[in-house]
Amino acid sequence: MDLSSEMGGIAILAAIARLGSISAAAKAAGLSVSTAARRLDGLEARLHLRLVDRRTNGARLTQDGQRLAALALPLADQLAEIARAADVLRHGTGPTLVRVSGTETIIADILAPALPRLWATAPDVTVQLQSQNSIVSLAGRDAELAVRMVRPRGDSLLIRQLPPQPIGLYASPAWLAGRDPAAIDLKAAPILAYDDSFGPLPELAWLDALGLTQAIALRTGSTRALVTATRAGAGVGIVPLRFAAGLVAIPMPQPPPLRIPWLTVHRDLRRLPQVAAVHRWIIAAFEAGASQAAASD
Repeated sequence: MDLSSEMGGIAILAAIARLGSISAAAKAAGLSVSTAARRLDGLEARLHLRLVDRRTNGARLTQDGQRLAALALPLADQLAEIARAADVLRHGTGPTLVRVSGTETIIADILAPALPRLWATAPDVTVQLQSQNSIVSLAGRDAELAVRMVRPRGDSLLIRQLPPQPIGLYASPAWLAGRDPAAIDLKAAPILAYDDSFGPLPELAWLDALGLTQAIALRTGSTRALVTATRAGAGVGIVPLRFAAGLVAIPMPQPPPLRIPWLTVHRDLRRLPQVAAVHRWIIAAFEAGASQAAASD
């Protein structure tokens, strides 16, 4: 078998193993879905193996696909390292554009307001702030840096814990209508919560441990949707403390877990000047936010 002719299909197989669907694999590779599917079909035809079960809700690797993907993932990472090294050789100091992936709230409410601080110390850095809930692949070059609410995994990654983000259950005064917040029966109240698009968030496990999962009436990946719905009187919402002004805290027998952001960068990129500058800036932005929150308590 000519291995060079199989590389496209192998890369798609590795991306499906990471991301769970052909469409996500195609997006990560910068391809159309039809092109990614053709490369995968070609690989299956040449190997005479069925590697992926196509489903309406994604793609699932067959047993043969899982075995080959385990071999393909390290190879895909090595190819990505070659591409990163080529970037350094072309540009001298690394990528001219530093992409930062984070959730809507991280991008819009923590990093965007802190941009003057970045350019005061690193005026030549160009950043792209990517608001997305999906977990990007740094090894696959989807971004240079990522901030996530669930701890990433990977031996090739440098991971740093950022200051925790307090959360709680809150309701609007209009929804309470004069009722004692401590007397609310939460099992009968509409609860507004995050969905699982961020990954297995600890607050979802906390709600489940309290027997409140069945009371969840809204699930969303948008913090702004949770805050807006709570302010509108739709129910009791899981809201970050930084957005709780004007809302009433609902006392709980067990406090909710802190939301812990994790800053992640690939080891190969951390030493590059532009990436290092953005890495320091993200840490400073979160630390400044934590200091402001502490001062307002």
